[in-house]
Amino acid sequence: MGTRLLTVISIIGLAAVITPAVADGAPAHICRWEASALALPAGVDRGWVTGSSANGSFVGVVSDHGGAHQVAVWRNGSPTLVGGRGVDTEAFDVNDAGDLAGATYPEVGVSTPVIYHNGAWSTLSNGTRSLNGEAVGVNNAGQVVATVLDGARVHVGVWNVDHPDQVTYLDLPPGEDAAYTAIDELGNIVASTWSGRAFLFTAGRSTVELQAETPHDWIEARGVHDGHIVGRSGSNAVEWDFTGAVVADLVENGNAFAVNAADQVVGDSGASHYLWHRGQVDGVLGAPEGASSWSAATITDSGVAAGSFTNGTPLPAQWSCQG
Repeated sequence: MGTRLLTVISIIGLAAVITPAVADGAPAHICRWEASALALPAGVDRGWVTGSSANGSFVGVVSDHGGAHQVAVWRNGSPTLVGGRGVDTEAFDVNDAGDLAGATYPEVGVSTPVIYHNGAWSTLSNGTRSLNGEAVGVNNAGQVVATVLDGARVHVGVWNVDHPDQVTYLDLPPGEDAAYTAIDELGNIVASTWSGRAFLFTAGRSTVELQAETPHDWIEARGVHDGHIVGRSGSNAVEWDFTGAVVADLVENGNAFAVNAADQVVGDSGASHYLWHRGQVDGVLGAPEGASSWSAATITDSGVAAGSFTNGTPLPAQWSCQG
């Protein structure tokens, strides 16, 4: 499940691979993760993948010659241009039905959370007015999670795609404002705050605070899948379980972005881009042909990672294990 930060394309050049800190014991298997470019829809010349569905579809952002951002969806590698709402429009997650979670950006510093459902865009609201924020996750139950400014606080809001005007706010501790959120297929939600704390809201809505690997670490949770949470604690990419305990130190000076049903995790450290399996390195993402930089933002339950590479302009790509 993706976030706004995942749309930023890395411009760091290729560097030597950094040996990651991993759980004890040698990994059972090391994959050769080979890249292949994803086709762009007609009429655009650049783009990147931001999220994926359980059945393997990708969603991303595309544009033509640096024009307004629009949304595209890839199914079995074939792209479809969904478009936008007349201004910069981005989407960060897609479910099996093709519902999208995203945002529009009518002007600098302003964002409006939106969803795409039954072939049309809708604005998320609190029932009386639209909100400033971004919808970042949608699951197959139609649950949508967003970070939104309502009143004096930035909330974690939960909607259903059939009811974009009915929101439930999750209870962050007093004084905490939401920064990043993600949701899994069971409705478990992780939320990070601007003060460097992170919380798990289980599907039953019990709340667990994620523990720091080292006391006073800044914590950021980026992805969740039943039983697994990934992100960073301090400067290290880590994985937590649903008790909030750190269960794997993935890599120094890095971050982890997404985790799938098989506990495969994508993340990076500087210009080195890793895939981990059950807390251990399972290879590095190979360079797409002609790439000066590359990064993966998501991984499907079938084990295909996707993101982008730069070859003059950002272009969408996917990575799969070749043995």
